[in-house]
Amino acid sequence: MNCKEFYDRVKQDPTSIVMDVGEKYPLIISEHDAVCKLVDGSKAYRTLYLTFEYVKKHLKELKACPCEACQAAVASYRLNKKILRGEEVEIPDNWEEEAVQ
Repeated sequence: MNCKEFYDRVKQDPTSIVMDVGEKYPLIISEHDAVCKLVDGSKAYRTLYLTFEYVKKHLKELKACPCEACQAAVASYRLNKKILRGEEVEIPDNWEEEAVQ
């Protein structure tokens, strides 16, 4: 499955929230489970998907938020930015733990 197929699949999932900016070639770089407050006031579990361009556009706000999900999205953005530049990136085994510290 390529990036566009994955994006299309999660976009159709009623339990998913895809945060994007309408980019032509969306690249989902971050996925998080969250409890969301619905319009009727009830709460529901949803999976949030953030695209590279969404994180890029909202980087300042995401960096300022101390929650684990936002910090992981920022770390993923930085890593993907290096990869897109063609830089060689070494990913440690415990990269998720380091990303949120």
